[in-house]
Amino acid sequence: MLHCAGSVVDGFLSGVVALGLGVGVGVAAVVAAPIAGFMHGGFRTGILGLFGGATVLTGSVVVGSIAAVSNVLSGTVNTPETLVAVFSDDDLFRKVPIDLKSEPMPEPSASGGKRAAVGADTGYSPLGAAKDTALYDALNVAPDASADQIKKAYYRMALKEHPDRNGGQNTERFQEVGKAYQVLSDPQKRRTYDERGAAALDNTPMLDASQVFAQMFGEGHFDHLVGDLTGGPSASPGVPQPHVVSGMTSETEHETRQQVVRLAKLLAARLEPYTSGELDRMRGFTDEARTEARTLAAVNFGREMLTTVGKMYELAADRALLTRGGDWFGYNLQVQQVQSFSGSLLSVLQMADEAQRATAAMEEMDAVERAKAMEELGEKLKGMFFQLMVVKIESTVAAAVAMCTADVSVSKDVRRQRAYGIRKLGRIFQGTDEHARFC
Repeated sequence: MLHCAGSVVDGFLSGVVALGLGVGVGVAAVVAAPIAGFMHGGFRTGILGLFGGATVLTGSVVVGSIAAVSNVLSGTVNTPETLVAVFSDDDLFRKVPIDLKSEPMPEPSASGGKRAAVGADTGYSPLGAAKDTALYDALNVAPDASADQIKKAYYRMALKEHPDRNGGQNTERFQEVGKAYQVLSDPQKRRTYDERGAAALDNTPMLDASQVFAQMFGEGHFDHLVGDLTGGPSASPGVPQPHVVSGMTSETEHETRQQVVRLAKLLAARLEPYTSGELDRMRGFTDEARTEARTLAAVNFGREMLTTVGKMYELAADRALLTRGGDWFGYNLQVQQVQSFSGSLLSVLQMADEAQRATAAMEEMDAVERAKAMEELGEKLKGMFFQLMVVKIESTVAAAVAMCTADVSVSKDVRRQRAYGIRKLGRIFQGTDEHARFC
C-alpha cells in the first residue's frame, strides 16, 4: 500500500486509496472469518472467527492509516521535484529507464500459444469404444462425447475441484481433471488414448492442471497481451511502479520480469506503424486492432478479457503521458486496481456462499436436476474465478505499458507516441473508440 508519491496531491489521493484498501481488507476479514468458522467448526468456531476478523479489521485500518500519512508526507516532500519535471518536460520522471532494444526477447511460457481446438481437421472421429475409459470417467462423459460436451464437462469439473474452492485441498483431483481434458481436447492424443490406452501417453509432455485451467479464460489467444495466467491471482493490487519490473532477484520475480519484458517488446513492435507518423501505416495499425478485437471477442471470456486489457492500456498510458494525459497523478489507475482487488476478495466470499447453498439444494434433487444445477453453478463460478484473474492481468499489463513507455532506446517523441498508440489500442479493445465496436 506504500506509494512513493510525486506531489502533495498525488500523496493525498494515494493515501485515500491506501486507507480504503486497509478498510476493505478488514471488512472482508470480518465477513469471511466467521463464515469459515461456522462452516467448519460450528457456533463456537464462528464466534472465534468473528473476533479474529475484528482483529484483522483493526490492524488493517491502522496499517492503512500509516500508509496514508506516509504517502501524504512523501508527496509533500517531492512536490518541488515534480514541479521541476513538469516545467522541464521530463517524460521519464519517476520511471526506471530501460533499453528495450538491448533486452533479449524472452521465450514464451510453457503454456503459451493457442490450443488446438477439439475436432480440428485431423480425420479422427471418436469410436465410442475406447481401450481405457479412466479419463472419460474423470470428466464424467461417455467415450463418444463430442468436443463441446468435453469442454463443458471440463469447465464444470475444474470449477468444482479447483483448490481455491476447497481451501487448497483436493489438488490431486484437480490435476486428474486437468490431465483428462488435456488429452481428450487434443484429437491426436485422444486417438492414441482410445486405441492404445493411457500407457501409450506416458512419455507425452503434459501441462500442469493450473496451466490448462488458465486457458479457460481466453483459450490461450491473449498470451501476447497478458502473458501467462497460470501463476494465479495476485495477492494485492499492483500499481505499475518501475520497481515491479526491475531489480528482481528471486526465481519467481525473474520469471515475472521476463514475462513483462516480452510483453513490452511485443507491444513496442506492434506500435511501430503508429509511431512512424505515416498516415497509411497508422490506419493499418488501427484497422488491425479492430479486426483483432472482433476475433478475440468470440473466444471464451474474450469480451471480458478485452475490456480488462483495454481499460489498463488506457489508464496506464494516461499515467505515462503525465501532464499530457488524463491521469497525471495516477489516481484513476490506483482506484481501478483497488476496485479489482476488492472485487477479488468479494469473489472468494461469493464462491464459498454459492457452493454451500448449491450443495445443500442438490441433496434434494434427482440426477437430471442435479446435472442442470451443476451446470448453472459452473457458469456462476466461472465469472467469480475470472474476477480473481483480473488483478493479475491488470498488474502485468500496466507493468508492460510502464516499461514500453520508459524505453531509452528510442526518442522522447517516440515514447510519447507509443503512449498515445497504447491509449488508442485500449479504447479499441474496450469498444469505446469511434468505429471500434466489435459486437
